[in-house]
Amino acid sequence: ASTEDDAIDEIRLFLNGKVLNLATRNLIVEDDKSKTATKKYSVSLLPGVNEIRAVALNTQRTESKPDIINVVYNNGAANTNVTPVVNNNKNIIIDKVDQNATMHLVVVGINAYKNPKMNLNYALADATAFKDEVEKDAKTVISHVQTYFVTDDAANKDGIINAMQQVQQNAKPQDVFVFYYAGHGVVAGNKEFYLVPNDVTELSNVDEALKEHGIAAKDLQQYAINIQAQKQLFILDACQSAAAFADMLSSDGNQQKNIALVARSTGTHWMAASGAQQFANEFSTLGHGAFTYVLLQALKGEAANNKMITVEGLKDYMQSGVPALMKKYNGSQQTPASYGFGNDFPVEVIK
Repeated sequence: ASTEDDAIDEIRLFLNGKVLNLATRNLIVEDDKSKTATKKYSVSLLPGVNEIRAVALNTQRTESKPDIINVVYNNGAANTNVTPVVNNNKNIIIDKVDQNATMHLVVVGINAYKNPKMNLNYALADATAFKDEVEKDAKTVISHVQTYFVTDDAANKDGIINAMQQVQQNAKPQDVFVFYYAGHGVVAGNKEFYLVPNDVTELSNVDEALKEHGIAAKDLQQYAINIQAQKQLFILDACQSAAAFADMLSSDGNQQKNIALVARSTGTHWMAASGAQQFANEFSTLGHGAFTYVLLQALKGEAANNKMITVEGLKDYMQSGVPALMKKYNGSQQTPASYGFGNDFPVEVIK
């Protein structure tokens, strides 16, 4: 990479839409002013077509136009791993899922916090129902599902990070990684979005408590990078019904901005319940938070297109389904946010 008026700060490489590495440590500077830089990568190809895309960023974080090459790897299997289909009247490339690969499913649900003022009513029910639905449905596209179910007392920072580290150790490029979280989510004073494990108890000095016990968006970003699975989906149903968190939940834009930046820089797909206030009495007849209730309906077939449910199909369904449900039950306004970079992929095929 080279630049005339600045210096190269980073060279970023993507394989089939997902970043391979965001670190700059391996940059080899070829002149004193750092206007030219080189980085070498080892790339594990998947069977079929592999799109390799490179971009450079200067010190102002301005991104270059991408340089793209396609490499076809024939290992004796089919010579293509992508199929163009029509999804919601758009031509979208949908990656095929390797039937013999593994879906690594990390599901976190927290009702019971160590500080009882923070307890939630439906997060555990949401997480349990999502886990059961995905485990059942995923078998239509992939043979193996490895589940890590982390709830309540086990859902402290160490418990959640341990599950992520196990996926990092075991996931292969052809695998699928799905992360689902139902619990508190906050934007701290540093404008960073955090997941709130059950051992965040100090509300009077919450920023320090989050630094010690919370899981920041940048931490999730690093796992998205380090986990080799090329197909990744993060779903954050950050339930926000505790009155103690009301003041900290006003910065919805910061939450969405953080998630959008993570999605773009990692080339992964993200869905979030956004900044909605969810009060238990509004959804007692459903037994779920609004976001996950609609998500479950989508997974049961409502989001199918040509008998296939894909990540982009889920996103589209959630954008209309959640506001419609809130209107039906006279709930507060709630519009989910979704971001994704990289090809779409199926999560279920309707038989």
